[in-house]
Amino acid sequence: MPAPGAQATGFVGGTRKRKGSFMKRLSGEPYLLFAWLLVIGLLACPIKSKAQASGHLRNCTLSGPPTISLGLSAPPDGIYRNDEVTLHWDVRYRDGRPWDQEISFRTEPPLMRANIGSISIPERTRQTEGSLTFRAHWQGRGIIRLETHCGGSLYAREIAYSPVEAPNLDTLSVTRAGERERVIIRGRALGSSGEVQLVVGGATAAMRVQSWSDTAIEVSVPERAAVGAGYIQIFKGRGRAQSNSINFRVVKLLVVDRRRLQFAHDLLGVSRIQVHLDDGGSFIRFPQEMKSRGAADSSFTVPRLEVRPSDVGRAIETLLSPVRVEQLRYSVNDINLSGIALSISGGQLVIRISFESNGAEVKGKAYVCTTLPPLPCIDRSWDDSLAPDIEANDIVITLRLTPSVSGGAVQFGSATATFEGSFRINNQLINTLARQFGDYENRIKSAANDALVSAMGGFSSALSNAIMAELRKSPGLAVNRILSVTPSATGDSLRVEYE
Repeated sequence: MPAPGAQATGFVGGTRKRKGSFMKRLSGEPYLLFAWLLVIGLLACPIKSKAQASGHLRNCTLSGPPTISLGLSAPPDGIYRNDEVTLHWDVRYRDGRPWDQEISFRTEPPLMRANIGSISIPERTRQTEGSLTFRAHWQGRGIIRLETHCGGSLYAREIAYSPVEAPNLDTLSVTRAGERERVIIRGRALGSSGEVQLVVGGATAAMRVQSWSDTAIEVSVPERAAVGAGYIQIFKGRGRAQSNSINFRVVKLLVVDRRRLQFAHDLLGVSRIQVHLDDGGSFIRFPQEMKSRGAADSSFTVPRLEVRPSDVGRAIETLLSPVRVEQLRYSVNDINLSGIALSISGGQLVIRISFESNGAEVKGKAYVCTTLPPLPCIDRSWDDSLAPDIEANDIVITLRLTPSVSGGAVQFGSATATFEGSFRINNQLINTLARQFGDYENRIKSAANDALVSAMGGFSSALSNAIMAELRKSPGLAVNRILSVTPSATGDSLRVEYE
């Protein structure tokens, strides 16, 4: 322990050094002083080494990947050609410092100067936060990608774009139609909404949309649309993408449907038509309303069925001996009309004629010989009880008339008839009579069909006249002449084009 008043000294390795002895030596040796000052200067101002120069890169890697923001702003209904589109980007450290490395952009497919006009997405930049606005001129899909390197690693962000493709119209379900008629437009890239325009003679009208998909649009011709040649076009989305146009013609049109048929039915007194099938005389009689328009009454004969003994005689004799049946005769007995209905199906006028079903509508008679073998016939007579009657049920004759145009008026011709109904024999002789009656049934049907087809010539003429009279007097139609008659799309009405 030092004595009181003594100075403290330091020791290195157990040797005491007097203070100031080192400086005295430097002052006495100038070259040593210069060397010492040089060392101190180098320590105070170090030169950056290669390792120190790369320290920033090591720091960016150690701090983790950068935060990269990349966005493409566009109108809410999508990017259309010539739209202004803005690309935004921002590259930062995790601690919020701006990214000071070089960044680059690329696009797939390339969208550079040739594609987007005079303004292009920069290929390279050191601007780590910014935006660029340009006009979209491309078609199709692709990506815009931002890339940068740091510490030997690649960092990137990309954004997909899908510019709206202009709609393309291919075909129309019909190329001519009248008001309220439906048209199906088929094409590509039609979208899911927009406006369909009908342009005729410079007048533009919006067509009412029934359904809309990317490949088909169903619309209807607006009421009071201008008549004549024109075209259809669409505007997709908010109306900024216009399609090509397809030629279309609006025609004057009226539809002969159930309502107009009912009018003709009542006007002509169809419910008072009489049709009667009977061995004593068959006929078709029209009411005066139809006779005044060209219909005429008609009479015809329904054939009989004659069956000779060689066919059934022996079979009956074995059942009814000693009576011998020499002949069977069948004839239609009092089959009357029960109703007539008019309709349109498959583009044809259908007349359905229904008949009463009162049981035994086909009567049979037997010509018999009464005998006591081996004696000859004692008596010959017609006997109704020995021939089984035949039931006729659910008899319907359906006539179909095909519409056409002649002399500027609607006509119905080329009638065909179908006889429907069931015939049934309730007797032991059914097996014996089956073949003969099958032929007879066909003869009855053929005779009735032929008679009705013949009579319907007058009926169709009266119907044509009635329809034309209604058309010419209908307010607002001003029908001068009929141009064509075609089935509607559903087949249950007729399209009548007129002028």
